[in-house]
Amino acid sequence: MSHNGLVLRGLRFNPIFGASGTLGNFNEGYAYHAYLKKLFPESFDLTGATFVSKTTTDAPREGNMPLDEHFQPREFLPKCIYANPFKGIALNTVGLSNPGINALLATEKWQRMTQPFFISFAPADGKNLQERLEETIAFANLIKKNEKFFKAKFGIQINISCPNMNHDLALFIKEATELGYVLRSILGEIPIDLKINAMTKLQAIKAIQKERAYDSITCSNTIPFGEMPEWINWKKLFGSDVSPLIKRGFKQPGGLSGKPLLSIVERWIKEARDGGIKIPLIAGGGILCPDDVILLKNAGASAIAIGSAAFLRPWNVQAIIQQANSISWRR
Repeated sequence: MSHNGLVLRGLRFNPIFGASGTLGNFNEGYAYHAYLKKLFPESFDLTGATFVSKTTTDAPREGNMPLDEHFQPREFLPKCIYANPFKGIALNTVGLSNPGINALLATEKWQRMTQPFFISFAPADGKNLQERLEETIAFANLIKKNEKFFKAKFGIQINISCPNMNHDLALFIKEATELGYVLRSILGEIPIDLKINAMTKLQAIKAIQKERAYDSITCSNTIPFGEMPEWINWKKLFGSDVSPLIKRGFKQPGGLSGKPLLSIVERWIKEARDGGIKIPLIAGGGILCPDDVILLKNAGASAIAIGSAAFLRPWNVQAIIQQANSISWRR
């Protein structure tokens, strides 16, 4: 582990995270990773990055990606994910497919981990804030009950910005604050990270920071298809104003990851720091080469997270990790 890690509530994490879902539920990866490891044996390797689990929910969720009995995608290349490595872009409408927190804990795989990591959670099924609070309380109580069985210390990342969730985020500040309160009251000193996307306004982050329920903020989740047209030329990227995932028959157009997000996240981090945001910021989105690490570090990031690089630029993964672990980060 890097001596220059991100310290949250006394627990040190590497200054680079594998974004939620990058390596599956338990750091096991996916079937196609075996081929990438053969093609790029020294470079496709996430050793040195803090593991963040695929986002789970309280109850099982079918989503758009069928899973097998091992909670792995049944499709070798899931249809709910569109990728164009030549343009460095990807869209996904996975829809948080997962077996639910009880099934994941029952495997005892998280409990056997030996390095600090994060469990990612989304209150995805509630139709209103009260129901999502109840989901979050149930999740937090289950984690706290099982905490004594974990070999390694861990944090919780709460994801309330997934574009494939059917939430109205107009009351974002209230929702984020109240979810943070219940998590903190139950989880005590377990680090809590809030995952958002770069559409989140600075005023919201200021209000959330003031309440001090969260220890860090991760930006950015994917950007919903069609949003931020002043920054993203959707027609140029996809040759159409219609998402390729819609053309494949999905109801949701999905969220964008990859190259276009880098400048958006860089600007968001700069504006956050210039606007007085002091909380640790984990910057992710469009990091495809080692130089991108420096760009986000100079913008004011406290750490970074990589995700789509694992399949858009697999030959750069270890170089990105080494870059992140070799430089001094904002404290």
